[in-house]
Amino acid sequence: GGAKYGSMDSVGIVKRVTNYFFDDDEFEAEFERWCEEKCAVVDLDSKTTEQRLEYTSLHEEFKAMYEAKLEGFIEKEGSTVLEFFTAIREAQEVDEHSEEATLGTIMLATTDYSVFMQMMRDFKEGQLKSSHK
Repeated sequence: GGAKYGSMDSVGIVKRVTNYFFDDDEFEAEFERWCEEKCAVVDLDSKTTEQRLEYTSLHEEFKAMYEAKLEGFIEKEGSTVLEFFTAIREAQEVDEHSEEATLGTIMLATTDYSVFMQMMRDFKEGQLKSSHK
């Protein structure tokens, strides 16, 4: 048999959240809309990745929205955020290369400042390219 986790349901919540995070079109569309609306403040000419005040406040706003969405989904699924993160930690302890561990890392990286800024720069560049056609 495979590795045993705290409970099969804890693995289940990670899988359900992952499916929501990666496969839910409405969830994705909402994030894209938010990024498209907010990326105007990003200065692509500035090579520095310094944490300008408007960037850090945008990042805080993004994290709050992201965490609220995640929390709402997890609770709707009958679990808690604590159980979710505990399940990810257990998965990482059992096998850091497991699907649950990897997906947990990706999801947590989304709230990382440098990952966030790269995403916003990508959105801004995409907007500039599409407006110069």
